[in-house]
Amino acid sequence: RDMQVEAVHAATPLQAGMLFESMRAPAAGIYVTQVILSLRGCIDPCTLEAALADVQRHFPVLRSAFAFRNVAEPVQVVSKTAPLPWRLVDGRSLDVAARAAQLQALLLEQQRCGFDFGVAPLMSVTLFRIDEAEYRLIWSHHHSVIDGWSIPRVIEALQLAYVARTHGRAPLLPETAPYADYVAWLARQDLGA
Repeated sequence: RDMQVEAVHAATPLQAGMLFESMRAPAAGIYVTQVILSLRGCIDPCTLEAALADVQRHFPVLRSAFAFRNVAEPVQVVSKTAPLPWRLVDGRSLDVAARAAQLQALLLEQQRCGFDFGVAPLMSVTLFRIDEAEYRLIWSHHHSVIDGWSIPRVIEALQLAYVARTHGRAPLLPETAPYADYVAWLARQDLGA
């Protein structure tokens, strides 16, 4: 695919296993993780989308895909840019039951559609508007690129980026250890042990 590559890393054994299982049953939604955040108050969807782009630029894994065809072992490919699949769904005109049904349909749709592992990013975001001051942010991603320990760090970075942008400042996000360091460390380990 046409993309500007920033880095290429060996896929970890766990990532390779997740990819294998996901490709074996693509419609099953295996390893598709969904985080739902309740947002209240005066939310500016455009500012939120820009803050998400800031976070995606900050964390290379959020611009990653995998190459697994015509290679001996799968590799993680980090793109310099990767347009974030983003949509805003307005549920204000729906009654409570219809809103709940719409939210469930959105979750199920992303889980069943899954991701094309060769195209970055392996995530999407939907902002579902419930009423004038209440939203649900649905962040769907493949577990091969984000684990449970990393989710709070990404959410914290999103909050920092959003607050900075609402105050007209450039986001200053916390430093993170390069993923390449982890891949290099893992390659030095005795996996058999």
